[in-house]
Formats: sequence, structure tokens, C-alpha cells
Amino acid sequence: MMIDPQIHIAFRLLLAIIIGAALVHKIGDVKDFQRTLQSYKLLPNMLTALAAYVVMLVEALITTALLIGFSGAGFAAALLFAFYGALIGVKLAQGQIYIDCGCSWVKGARLSVHYCYRNGVLAALGLFLVLPVSGRAIGVIDYINIGGFAATAAGVYFLLDAVLHMKNLELAR
Repeated sequence: MMIDPQIHIAFRLLLAIIIGAALVHKIGDVKDFQRTLQSYKLLPNMLTALAAYVVMLVEALITTALLIGFSGAGFAAALLFAFYGALIGVKLAQGQIYIDCGCSWVKGARLSVHYCYRNGVLAALGLFLVLPVSGRAIGVIDYINIGGFAATAAGVYFLLDAVLHMKNLELAR
């Protein structure tokens, strides 16, 4: 199965927007991101600051790789989303639902199984990008379609994400 290059570029751009937005959120308040990481209790407290910068570096590298079309970028994005989804799943299984997921601009949203589903879909999208791309030439109309799709899909993603976070904030009260 071969992917049309227009679809491949559009999905790469969408994942780059999603990961890039998450990165901007983390960079905007590094201390808050460090507190979020600390609340997951994955590492000793003294390593949390370093881990925060490593996560941000990994997200920056994956975003850049998606934007430039690096061949392993889709797989790297899939691994990132699978890791985040699995981490949230483990914390939910442990009953730790009052952790801020750290994945949104909305503060204080608790963990939910919906984030596992979301990350699973995003991981699958990343894996889809591993498929070979056809050699069809891309024209001006294709680039207009790519931009329109990526902007619309990202808008829908962020809107649904905000609704989900608001619902979780409501449930947390």
C-alpha cells in the first residue's frame, strides 16, 4: 500500500502542529511542566528538571523531523504518543486520576481514559506515516489542500481537546 504524498505531508504537518503546540505549552512554563512531571512520580525529584528538558528536546526534534520530512519522524511520533498514552493508562490503573496530564493549555485537568484513546489514535497516525509514499508530483493545489486540511484538522483537534479538558475539570469539582 502506497500513501499519496498529499496525504502524507498533511498528516506530517498535523502531527507537527500538535507536538509543536505541546512543546510551546511546556516552554511557556517550564517550572509548571517540571511540577507535572514530578506528580507522575517516575523519577527521583532531583532528576525531574533534567527530564523536563529532555522531553522538550525530544518533542522539538520530532516536530522538526516531521516538518522536514525525515523518514523516521512518523515512527518517532508514534512512539512518543504511545509512551504518553501508556503512562496515563498506568497512572489511571493506579487510581491516580487527579494528576494534571500536562498535555493542554487548560490547567488542572485530571487524567482520563480519553487521553489514552487520543494518544492511541495519534500513535496510529504516526505509524501510518511509515508506509511508503507514491512518487506522484505535488502541485500548487495540493499544497493549498494540505494547508487547509492541516489547519482544519488541528483546529478540530484543539477544540475537542479543550472540551475534553473542560469536562474533566467539571468532573474534578
